[in-house]
Amino acid sequence: MYHQNSLRVSPRSEPNKMATESFVQAVEDEVSCPICLELFVDPNTPKILPECGHVCCEVCLKKMIASKSEGTCPECHKVLPIQKSGVASLPTNFRLRNLAEKHQQLAFQSSSSMPTPTEKAAICAIHEGEKMHYFCTSCNALACQACLILKHNGTEHSIEGVKEKSSEQRRQIQHTLAEKKSDIKQAAVTIQDLSILETEVKNHAEEDKRQVDRCIESLIYELRLQSKDLKNQLDEACDQELKNIQEKRSKLEDTVRSAEQSIQETEQILEDTADFEYVTRHNSLINDVNKLDIKHNTVELEATLCSMAKFVPNNVHIKVGSISCKVRRTKLIQTLDGFVGARNVAGSPSGSLAVCDFGGKEVLTYQQVNGVYEQAMCLSLEHSNKKPVDVHFIEPTGTLQVATGSTIETFTHDGTYTNSTQMGCKDVSSIAMTSDSRILASDHVGDIIMELDKGSNKIREIKTPIKPYYMTLIHDTHIAMSDGRSGKVSVMNIESGQETLRIDIPGVRAVCYDELTDCLLIASGESTGKPGQMKINTGTIEQYNCTTGELVACIENGLFSPHGMKITPDGHLVVADKKTVKIYELL
Repeated sequence: MYHQNSLRVSPRSEPNKMATESFVQAVEDEVSCPICLELFVDPNTPKILPECGHVCCEVCLKKMIASKSEGTCPECHKVLPIQKSGVASLPTNFRLRNLAEKHQQLAFQSSSSMPTPTEKAAICAIHEGEKMHYFCTSCNALACQACLILKHNGTEHSIEGVKEKSSEQRRQIQHTLAEKKSDIKQAAVTIQDLSILETEVKNHAEEDKRQVDRCIESLIYELRLQSKDLKNQLDEACDQELKNIQEKRSKLEDTVRSAEQSIQETEQILEDTADFEYVTRHNSLINDVNKLDIKHNTVELEATLCSMAKFVPNNVHIKVGSISCKVRRTKLIQTLDGFVGARNVAGSPSGSLAVCDFGGKEVLTYQQVNGVYEQAMCLSLEHSNKKPVDVHFIEPTGTLQVATGSTIETFTHDGTYTNSTQMGCKDVSSIAMTSDSRILASDHVGDIIMELDKGSNKIREIKTPIKPYYMTLIHDTHIAMSDGRSGKVSVMNIESGQETLRIDIPGVRAVCYDELTDCLLIASGESTGKPGQMKINTGTIEQYNCTTGELVACIENGLFSPHGMKITPDGHLVVADKKTVKIYELL
């Protein structure tokens, strides 16, 4: 083994070496593709890009066009109006290709005959005067001729010439340096891409802020509209109450004037009439005075005024919560009347509408004609003495299935009665159909939802967290149901039976799912104090967030007594309002 401090090595000469290497690297950068960093030699032919004139290799351009709908220049990021098949037809930069080929040839010649620095050979410290022209790879030590014979002569020693070993090692480290330089160039491209991405993120954030402003302005506009409507309602209510007050006051003033006049006349009689004459008229006079019922009229008026003071406007809640939540508005477009007790409705993609008239023991169907629903058929259930509670269409045949409490009555599209199927339930109040034709029937007596196949055969029973009087499907995975007696709305996972949401709404009636806004539309009204009963003309339809249960908006009020409601395939909200059926356009 030798010691470095015992070697005598001549200094190396490196005139302008740094400048030469920088120039060579600069030339290599110019004749290399800015994407893959390969030289512009076949198959990496340099192609001139349209619009900007920059150059990329043909291979990278084809990959870029194949992975995206359109390419962009890696230098200036302009959009390239070319297709994959048109890359080969782009003009070739022959000057760059020729320079790249010459650079490749010179680099190969340089690597095959790599010049080593002019230096003196190391002198062996053990064998005087011997130059160490050899290198033992096994011992990682320089050796002279004598050292090879005495110390490095076994098969376990691998001997190479110092010049050859140095050349090999220099080529190795230069190859590693070239890889690192390539990595640096790639990193520079990534840094540039990150800068572009940073700008895009900032631009998107600014656009999102502008969108928030537009959404808030829209909500403010909605609030102002509802504020105007509410003020108009208050003015109308105030005018009516003032009219009532004026009538009561006029009546009381008339009573007071009449009483004052009678009292004055009676007092005059007391003063002017002699005793013998008065005793004969007393009974008549006292009867007239007792008929002056001033106190009764005054008490009745006070009670009326107290009732007037309890006037409460309808709900006009609009919750500015999630910006992504769309607030619905309604526009009444048609009212169907003549029902004894409209309870539920259903719509079909063909434009048909079916209404369950619970009180009339019949189902009425309607068909759109020029945008207006006109009655088509009346399907009577008098023969079975059953009352329809819910109905739905089976497409594409247009068959109607009517739930009547414990059975499903089936009618063809032309109204022909076909059969009756027992569901095995105690009292069904609502039905729904999944996309794969399974029937879900809610039994509010058994507190279950019965799942049936398309042949109405029982699959299973699902226990519900509340009594399911009305229900609606949410994406075939969840059911929303309402219980008017307890004033609760519940959302349940069909598969697991787990409750995922609970909303307390006193006086709740029907519930339906609005897919466009991912919200629940819930009908309710002011309770009479008796379970399941509401005061007439207090019905409202409110929009609730389907995930959080938060109130979004009150979209309709003043309904008579809303029961079932559905959103038809053409986007209309149809509400069974007992005596009528109201059809709204959802905005």
